[in-house]
Amino acid sequence: MIITDHHTIPETLPKAYAIIHPRVAGENYPFKFLAGGGVAFKLAQGLLRHADNKFEIKDKESKEKWLLDMVAISTVADMVPVLGENRTLVKHGLIVLQKTRRLGLKMMLKVAGIDPKDVDATTIAFAIAPRINTAGRMDHANLAYYLLIEEDETKAAEMAASLNQNNIDRQRITEQIIREAKNQPVNLEDKLIVFYKADWPAGLISLAANRLLRDFNRPCLVVCGQGEKIVGSARSFGEFDITAALEENKSLLLRFGGHPQAAGFTVTEANYETLINNLKSLAQEKLKDVVFQNKLVIDKKIDFSEINWELTDWLTKFEPYGQANSEPIFMTDNVMVSQARKVGSDNKHWKLELAQSNKKISAIAFGLADFDLVIGQQIDIAYNINVNEWNGNREIQIKIKDIKKFVG
Repeated sequence: MIITDHHTIPETLPKAYAIIHPRVAGENYPFKFLAGGGVAFKLAQGLLRHADNKFEIKDKESKEKWLLDMVAISTVADMVPVLGENRTLVKHGLIVLQKTRRLGLKMMLKVAGIDPKDVDATTIAFAIAPRINTAGRMDHANLAYYLLIEEDETKAAEMAASLNQNNIDRQRITEQIIREAKNQPVNLEDKLIVFYKADWPAGLISLAANRLLRDFNRPCLVVCGQGEKIVGSARSFGEFDITAALEENKSLLLRFGGHPQAAGFTVTEANYETLINNLKSLAQEKLKDVVFQNKLVIDKKIDFSEINWELTDWLTKFEPYGQANSEPIFMTDNVMVSQARKVGSDNKHWKLELAQSNKKISAIAFGLADFDLVIGQQIDIAYNINVNEWNGNREIQIKIKDIKKFVG
């Protein structure tokens, strides 16, 4: 048995012929933040480069290269820092992914309406990874595995369509969990909040926990199950290591594991209340001076006159974006709304034209349609700078993150 992993290391390691982990005791590999798929790739590299491997050098290089699409997907999906070697793996993995030989991936992109040449880290995060992950959440993870190795076009198309439907169902059920959770009483004096319903599906509570963490801006647990075993998914942020908190309570747990900001656990009904009280007390202590408020960190304040093709070309050098390498956020104040219309099937987004001095720029504001805008209004905006391409045309477009009324 050879184990490859990158999660928090337990005190007692399982018995194995070898444990390949960048942070295991005695490991001197220089980069410590590989994703699970990145660690598995290192094993594959080792096997390909071993002296006893009889492949020709060009075959070794080719086989290694064509694994990089999966490395890019796993690195982005695992939400590890896109820095150092991870950034290199994602950057080159995206090149391979855009021309992937995997029939199943091609079919997955086709059913999602995505052109392979447009695939980037955002595509992985919001289109590819959710469809792969939904297999294990809604049915069985083998479905995604078989899709990724399928060589028959008809079968690949059927599996891609099945995964896509699973993803639609997953989105619907997750939204239902979130609605039900938000209807539960919450004490905002608590530094950690807990949502529980016995019949929530265990495979989806982690997705709900991600959303509830953002919406309530504090560590949260989403818990389900009844009887002997209760299952929970925990999400936190930098100031509170949730896996360390679970480690302190391991005597109460049947199992647990994860990262400082994301973990899962199983507890008996008899120990559940004690566990929750202990975790709330730890959070209260660790976060006693923390003010829970959504923050948007602005990288630079600029005027529209500074937005040009030279800047957009310069920004591409920071790609691919991801965890710990966020897309730069700019801020401009006192811009005028020259055009505005709501878009999207549910009219939750704004399509805008904004003006400052003599310069006009197209803008999209996803999920901000609740902010009332009228033609001629002066506003301050925080945004990313992107390039919008269609029918062979290219234009600079800004993607608005937040809006507030301009106060002169």
